[in-house]
Amino acid sequence: MDSLGGNTTTILLATLNPLSSTIEESISTLKFATWASKIKVYSKANEFDPKDDALIKWLWREVMHLKDILHMRNHGSKNDINLEILTLKEENHKLKELAEFGKFAKEEVQKLETENLELK
Repeated sequence: MDSLGGNTTTILLATLNPLSSTIEESISTLKFATWASKIKVYSKANEFDPKDDALIKWLWREVMHLKDILHMRNHGSKNDINLEILTLKEENHKLKELAEFGKFAKEEVQKLETENLELK
């Protein structure tokens, strides 16, 4: 079960009532405890892909950029300097985005070329 996994220790304490009027409940509790004791949990290390790390960094920068733009629009004064800064930041962000895309595309092309050579 997912709820029994992870870096935890799970303890099941089955309590029974000695009265004969609760025999059915006690049997049900024992059956459940037997079933739960047979559960096996297998752990698996998380796989790390450097491409995912680069994507996460890029998305984090995107979020920070959008927060910055939102903050400037909501709290900035309406003078020309702030508008100029905002415009330059947006242009700068777009250029960085294009550069990142070009880098990823180049890496992907190199990877596909290598795979192509291996297949030949």
